[in-house]
Amino acid sequence: MKLARRIERAREEIVRCNVEARRLHTSIRDEDLLFGAVLDDMKARQDLLHGAVLDYCTRRRAVNAHLLACIQKLYSLHGFTGTPSPGQRKGAPLPAIRRPPEFDSRVPAEAEELEREAREGLELDDDDDDAGDIGGLVDYVANLTLV
Repeated sequence: MKLARRIERAREEIVRCNVEARRLHTSIRDEDLLFGAVLDDMKARQDLLHGAVLDYCTRRRAVNAHLLACIQKLYSLHGFTGTPSPGQRKGAPLPAIRRPPEFDSRVPAEAEELEREAREGLELDDDDDDAGDIGGLVDYVANLTLV
């Protein structure tokens, strides 16, 4: 009886993991589309914060490329039972903008880096503190009032 409950919980967890992987993939795609639109708009308006936002977006895109490489690795597992593509966020319009090709080219490079790290047994770099500091700085600059 105990084993049957564990198996049932494991099946439920697999379903949750499939949903969360697709949710993350969708979120990364939508965020990248948003970054492109915001950067294009800021550049067209010659916004003074374009450089800071570009730096932030570049860092986020690098992290997202790493996450997408991990997601692709998950999709390629023999036992993966989910849908290996991004979904559609409820209430969101269909994405009419295409991701820049340089973003798509980062994912295979990140996948190769993950494979190399796995072979060599390297630890993943944790730049969370730096990303938090930069995100806080961008938020601070974005909320400054111009006199």
